[in-house]
Amino acid sequence: MEERGPPSTSVHVSNNYPPNLVTSDLQNVRPGTYVVQVPKDQIYRTPPPQNALIAEQRSKAPTIRNSSGRVKCVLISIIIFLLVLGIIFGIILGVIKKDDPRFRVERIRVTSKGKTRQQKHQIDITLESTNPNAQTIIIFDNNGKSSLSFKDKKFANGKFPSSKQDPKNSKDIKLTLMSSSNSKLPLEIRKSMNATNVKSQKNVEILLEFRVRVKMKFGKLEMKSKTLSTLCHFKVNNLAKNSRVLSQNCDYSTRE
Repeated sequence: MEERGPPSTSVHVSNNYPPNLVTSDLQNVRPGTYVVQVPKDQIYRTPPPQNALIAEQRSKAPTIRNSSGRVKCVLISIIIFLLVLGIIFGIILGVIKKDDPRFRVERIRVTSKGKTRQQKHQIDITLESTNPNAQTIIIFDNNGKSSLSFKDKKFANGKFPSSKQDPKNSKDIKLTLMSSSNSKLPLEIRKSMNATNVKSQKNVEILLEFRVRVKMKFGKLEMKSKTLSTLCHFKVNNLAKNSRVLSQNCDYSTRE
């Protein structure tokens, strides 16, 4: 049998490298067969200016997109918050009791001023106002007007005073009205004012009308104001010193 010697050592070297570099490397090579693959030389060059501009734009684009995304998130959050707040206020306004005030004529007093024919009369009427709401404050504006009529003929005018009424509260509101001169008053009203004894007294039906702007307030939340128009038909025994309210019926209406 033929004897085989030790395997020969062969190295394939690329001719692209200098011989001195290969020789120095071969000194450290152990016996055996090796295949050495050497990469080609890398060529470096300066990129054109437009490449640098494109790279700069691409590096800034994510920042712009991120900032615009954050702005959108903030706007959406604000819109959602306002919607929730509006729903809460709507529920509160729907649940809160907002009934209009109730009125009742308590007293009427007439004071005459001046000479007989040109005499004028100050008519003071005390109203009892009741706020039926448990949580809502009622505010009366100071531009309200009031009047007194007898058989559809007005004979006295005045203002409705401004005031504030707390929840579940009753209070007196005083109206001051001034009549026309004595010569222009209805005959029945003049007789009732001059009644001095029980026999001369005769019941008189009078219409009190007043219109006032009111608004409801719940805590610091003010609701939309509205105009309250009230008609009170009441009967008195006379318009002299001992005047008494015998009966009454008050009705009202509202408008924005």
